[in-house]
This record gives sequence, C-alpha cells and structure tokens, in this order.
Amino acid sequence: MSTLRAAAVVFGKELRMEFRTRELLNTTVVFVLMVLILFSFTMDPTAEESRRFTPGLLWLAILFAGALMLFPSFTREQANDTLDGLRLAPVPAFAILLGKVMANFVFLTLAEWLLLPVFSVLYDVSVWGVLGELLLVFALGTFGLALTGTV
Repeated sequence: MSTLRAAAVVFGKELRMEFRTRELLNTTVVFVLMVLILFSFTMDPTAEESRRFTPGLLWLAILFAGALMLFPSFTREQANDTLDGLRLAPVPAFAILLGKVMANFVFLTLAEWLLLPVFSVLYDVSVWGVLGELLLVFALGTFGLALTGTV
C-alpha cells in the first residue's frame, strides 16, 4: 500500500470516528465560543483598539481550540490499543502521521469557520475586506498548529 493511500485510510478512520461521536468538535466549539463571549464581556474596545488587539484574541481562541482538540489525537488510540495495531500495519509510520495531521487540520478548520463569524459579530470587526488574506493565514497557521500538535 502506498504512503498516500495509507494516509487516506487513516484520515478516513479519524473522520468517521469523530463524526460518529462529535466529541471533539462539540466540546471545542462550545469552549472557544465561551472564551470569546467572556473576552467580549471583559473588554469594551473602541474601533481603533479593536483593530489593534482582536487579531491576537482570535489567535488565542484558535490556540485554545488547538490545545483542546489536538491532545486526544493519539489518546483515543491508546484506549483500545489501536495504536499498536496501526504500527503493526504494513504501512510507513509517516502515513499514520500524515493521516492524523490531515484529520486534525480538517477539525481545526471546521472550528475556525464556526468561530470567525461569531468573532466578527462580537468584536464588531469586518473580515470581508481581508477574507482572502485571512483564509491564507488561517490555512498556513492551522497547518503549522496541526503538524506540531500531532507530532
């Protein structure tokens, strides 16, 4: 089995596991929304202040989501000793890592898509003018977070 095919199988397994239980996504989205709402209650910024510090708050919320989402990436495998089964499979170890990174990237991206409109409304920040650049930065940042968090 090729590396990409094996990574696709691991990726599919991760997606099926998560969408059956929706454990990670539901928990993470609720937690991050709660953090954003609490941040919005504690601060009442002017428009100028809002433009200055809201990018940091957005990345802070994304890092919280990543910390909550990436931790159980391999702990689910340890509960049923499926990690041993994955390692015994005749596939490269890189394929397992790649499949998990792709799944974590998808999960974090879904959380960001749910997070961005709420963030925009709560902090009165328009993202339409910079949406293209923002999506590129999100994609690169999320890939970096998913890769380091999975490793």
